[in-house]
Amino acid sequence: MKRKLFTLAALVISTATILTSCFVVPNPPHDDPSEKGLAYGAIIKSASNSYDLSSLVDGIYSAFGERLQILGDSGSTAGGEIAVGSTSRQVSSEAIAYLEGKLSEVDLIDDADRAVGYVIYEKGGDVALYWSDEIVAKDGADAFLSALIASDGAFSEGFVRSEVVSALEYKRAREEAQRNEMYDKLSAGLGEKTAVALKNLYGIYDSNMLDWLAGLYDPGVGGFYYSESAMANVGFLPDIESTAQALSFIVGSGLIA
Repeated sequence: MKRKLFTLAALVISTATILTSCFVVPNPPHDDPSEKGLAYGAIIKSASNSYDLSSLVDGIYSAFGERLQILGDSGSTAGGEIAVGSTSRQVSSEAIAYLEGKLSEVDLIDDADRAVGYVIYEKGGDVALYWSDEIVAKDGADAFLSALIASDGAFSEGFVRSEVVSALEYKRAREEAQRNEMYDKLSAGLGEKTAVALKNLYGIYDSNMLDWLAGLYDPGVGGFYYSESAMANVGFLPDIESTAQALSFIVGSGLIA
């Protein structure tokens, strides 16, 4: 009887050992960030920077297993710092000066245009991420994360990467990409012919339309005519409804905020 009990106990222990080995929960990835070499202890964000850095923080956590704190300009950390925006850090000052030099080299053909860009700049164990305009903030943050991952969590001494572009060209390229994405969705849902027809219709609305709209404005009255033919006929004046429609178009098209 004792032998049977001993044999049964041994069988239970053996079975439990096998089941345990089968159902051991593996350690989560990047359990030890130091193995990936993350060299930065916190993100220092300037007060003037309004861009949401949560996606950057999440990306760093996903890649290295460490969720960095976002500190104000007066904050400090024991490790290297990621200075975002125009902080009081020396690395930020040098990054801004570097980017301003690159921006000054961009040839602009439109007086209403401006050069925009971002820079990633390493100096003395700290790294700066700075963009001149928030329209390129996401591109800058995405480029920073990609470069950080490629660098295994620690930028090499003197690492610099920047991109500068015409703001108008950037907006046009982004809008074109958004339109093409919309056309692809329309093509999948309504057919290619419908998508092409809508694309051709959209092509009618170019800069000449703005000249036409501006021509309907009467500065003496302070309102818009309904049409060019109304301007040429006695008895027709700018009216409230036409002015409201013109202002609605101006605001809706993004000409003014």
